[in-house]
Amino acid sequence: MNNFVLVVVILILIYILYKDNVPNPNINKKTAKVLVLSCIDPRFTESLTYNLSKTIHNDYDLYTLAGASLGALKKGWDEVFIEHVDIALSLHKIQEIWIVDHLDCGMYKNTLELETDLDRNLHLYYMDKLKNIINEKYSNLIVKEYIIGLNGKLIKY
Repeated sequence: MNNFVLVVVILILIYILYKDNVPNPNINKKTAKVLVLSCIDPRFTESLTYNLSKTIHNDYDLYTLAGASLGALKKGWDEVFIEHVDIALSLHKIQEIWIVDHLDCGMYKNTLELETDLDRNLHLYYMDKLKNIINEKYSNLIVKEYIIGLNGKLIKY
């Protein structure tokens, strides 16, 4: 019984000491495998972070635009997105671009004057348009398309 109490006390102390520790940045890291384009919607931030940590283990650059794919196709924003791709290629030697849209997107509803935004095919249409533009300019990059559903799951298309 005494050993059990001691172990419990040690585990509690370890938890108290380390529960708020933020990992130090890896200052020696020079590359990122993926440039992730996602939306600014704060409702999906935690789901996105969780899914990326499970899939590419935080080996990515993150670029956010309202509407993700739709935003990257918007006049003026499209040029800035391409500049970021160029920078990510130059600085971090990215190999892939992941386009991550989500359902119930305010940018989609606002820009396309929609009541609801639950049609995955609509997102796939704009993601495909962006993918084609990226493939024309950067034939060496792999482009993948994902949608985060209202349940927070990241689904690859």
